[in-house]
Amino acid sequence: MSERSGYAKVVTILAIVFGISLGLCGLTAAISGRITETGRILLLVAAWIEGFAIVLSFLGVIATLFLWAMSALFGRGQGSDPRLQKLFEYEKREPPPK
Repeated sequence: MSERSGYAKVVTILAIVFGISLGLCGLTAAISGRITETGRILLLVAAWIEGFAIVLSFLGVIATLFLWAMSALFGRGQGSDPRLQKLFEYEKREPPPK
């Protein structure tokens, strides 16, 4: 089970980076009108870095979700843990005592 949770952890981290970068980009755009010319240059550099983080984290989420789906589809990472729930498989049960 812990082997398969790696995808979920990566997607969670990339989604957090995406959200923070998106918020910072909006904040940068909001305060850019109230700053001097030198400050605007620094904000422009910050905006490019934030935009780069947005694009990379979005592509990372898409790629990770694709790999996660492919590994689930082709059965990679399936353990032989007897505690795993098996759907649509019925066990033979003995009839109740009379």
